[in-house]
Amino acid sequence: MDYSESFISLWQQSAPGFPNLGKKYSYFEKKKKETMLNRMILALKDWERISQSGMEGDNDEMLFDGLRDFFRVALDYSDEQLNVIFSDDMVESTYQFIRVARQYDSQISFHDVFQACRNVWILNGLQYLFNKPVALTPSIFAYSMLYPYTDNYIDDPEISSIEKYHFSLRFGDRLRGKAVEPVNGQERKIFDMVQIIENEWDRDCYPKVYESLLYIHDTQTISSQLISSAKELKEKDAFKICIDKGGASVIADGYLILGDLDSKQEGFLYAYGAYLQMLDDLQDVSEDVEGNLYTWHGLQAAKGNLEHALNQTWSAGQKVLEMVDKLKSEQANVFKSLMSKSIDLFLIESVIANNQFFSRTFSKKVEQYSPFRFSFIKKRSGSFLPLQDKFFENIDRFAMSNKKYNTEFSFLKKESLKRESQQALRV
Repeated sequence: MDYSESFISLWQQSAPGFPNLGKKYSYFEKKKKETMLNRMILALKDWERISQSGMEGDNDEMLFDGLRDFFRVALDYSDEQLNVIFSDDMVESTYQFIRVARQYDSQISFHDVFQACRNVWILNGLQYLFNKPVALTPSIFAYSMLYPYTDNYIDDPEISSIEKYHFSLRFGDRLRGKAVEPVNGQERKIFDMVQIIENEWDRDCYPKVYESLLYIHDTQTISSQLISSAKELKEKDAFKICIDKGGASVIADGYLILGDLDSKQEGFLYAYGAYLQMLDDLQDVSEDVEGNLYTWHGLQAAKGNLEHALNQTWSAGQKVLEMVDKLKSEQANVFKSLMSKSIDLFLIESVIANNQFFSRTFSKKVEQYSPFRFSFIKKRSGSFLPLQDKFFENIDRFAMSNKKYNTEFSFLKKESLKRESQQALRV
């Protein structure tokens, strides 16, 4: 399951010329779009007030309709793209995830629900690409919850390094199917998520599901090398750590959707996940460097090479897009158009978020492709989707208040989470 050399080759063959980021916008076009952004911000505040008041009505539909208009008019998404993003199935999956997350864990934070839900959206997108029904499955729920839970455990300053090391060993054994007793409540939640996956994907019939989960566990462990001492890592080692972490994550997405993958599917998912990780690392450069987390993009920023790195990132994305065609999916063209749109906006936002690493000339050149003036975005929120937390808070409230989604989820019942399950556990 080692696709890193192929991705490294793809990256090296990506010409680092200035990217074609789509349409250029005039000053007057930007001003019109900024007016709509201001209206969207006010609307989000109104929806928050309405949802807090407990007023009845179709306010959730109004929220999604308003956001759809914003994406179409302000960000120039096509109707075909929006029909995927705001499909009934995608909205229902989002609502159901929020409800089931809070049904399982009444103390879960808003931040953790939001973090996990973003992974749900990636999985739903892959369901669409692979011609599977777009829906919240038990494994999609469990896998999306695993990483806020494990991240919180690893990031907890109250837990010693020794305890974290032993947790990593126990978690690895649990992923291998061994009967491991959790030592605390947080571990119990983590092991429950593994149990939910086991109840959907039999270990004997779908061994690669669990190989893929162990692959992530291994890459997450290795990625700890990026902290503090990573500035001393060779660039090629930092690069491989980053792409393996992202590639492993999305390969697991594929197995949890399909149960098994062919080599073309696995190769694409690795490249897609590796590329998503590189995009995330590029956008988070300032924050990572400040926290002594030296990803490959962080190392480029420290050397003054981030403009070259951004150009190469865009070029590599075009090669990853070409890989979608090999999957022979009926949804390939729409998926590619959505991915291309996301890449362009991501790169533009990366320049805004990390402006200290880009020359004024380069920033001005990129700004031509932005639907908003950089100065306007910096004053507002630093993002094309303003007040993301406020938007998701509204969805959260609507999901919990909408009786349509007030259902019990059988995979959360205590009997299905018994640690002694004959099917799931191997000693």
